[in-house]
Amino acid sequence: MEISKVTPLKTSLAELSGIDPDEMSRRIKDGHEKARTSGQHIGRKKSRNSELIRALLKSGMSYREIAKITGTSRTSVHNEKIQEQKEQVPSTEDKIRD
Repeated sequence: MEISKVTPLKTSLAELSGIDPDEMSRRIKDGHEKARTSGQHIGRKKSRNSELIRALLKSGMSYREIAKITGTSRTSVHNEKIQEQKEQVPSTEDKIRD
């Protein structure tokens, strides 16, 4: 028998509803997948000011200075830089078409 990775919260919810914890986990995953395919956002919404962070990065400011100005963490500044780089890299399909 396979041991599943079920959180205590899921186990408690499953017990209250009378559903097997593995079945509850499967239903949750199916629900998330259905929501993604219909275009719904799953998870916490991004609240950082991407345009301002990108403009300040282009001006040559340090992560620490940008984080202080924008009220975000240095990690958020770094993540925004990584996201911008990913958006600038053309996909493999675009390369094939050209």
